Amino acid sequence: MNEKRRLSGIMFTDVVGYSVIMDKNESAAMKLLENHKNITKPIIENYNGKILKPQGDGFMIEFSSVVDAVRCGTEIQKGISNYNNDKNEDEKIQLRIGIHMGDLIIKDNDIYGHDVNIASRIEKLSDPGGICISQTVYDQIKNKVEIETLDLGETELKNIKDKVNIYKVLLEAQEKINGSDPKIAILNHESAVNRNACGRSSFLS
Repeated sequence: MNEKRRLSGIMFTDVVGYSVIMDKNESAAMKLLENHKNITKPIIENYNGKILKPQGDGFMIEFSSVVDAVRCGTEIQKGISNYNNDKNEDEKIQLRIGIHMGDLIIKDNDIYGHDVNIASRIEKLSDPGGICISQTVYDQIKNKVEIETLDLGETELKNIKDKVNIYKVLLEAQEKINGSDPKIAILNHESAVNRNACGRSSFLS
């Protein structure tokens, strides 16, 4: 059996409202995808990510480090936000991002696995322009990435038996960190985040 496994950070991206745009204007939809790729691909490569395969209007991306995955996700959303600043509403890109860490199964030049499905479901929970991460990712990036998060608690995911604890990355808070470089910043896990209710982590001073 030609099957390999490896532990990886898994990111899914998805362009919000792409089907509606395609229904209205195919050329505009294709241009949107092209712009999305032009913005995201260099950032993904800069953080050592590997696009495994397109997912319709998004990507499935593998990272050897979930620290790189989260940093990449925040940079992507920042880049898209900057791109949108001077664009008309029908030209703006809104992206959802979900990040998980788990076991990938590589077989017959394709990617499978329970954790792949979890990552895909997490992406669908994020807000337009937002990022959601799993508890597994959160545990790995604590004390390594300076972000603020909101604990969404244990969440049921479609066709996933066990609930998964999900965190929303608060990108607005990230933008307020004056002079901070996300490549060298640190997340403070020591502040209490109540997992029985929504809460926030705070920054190391």
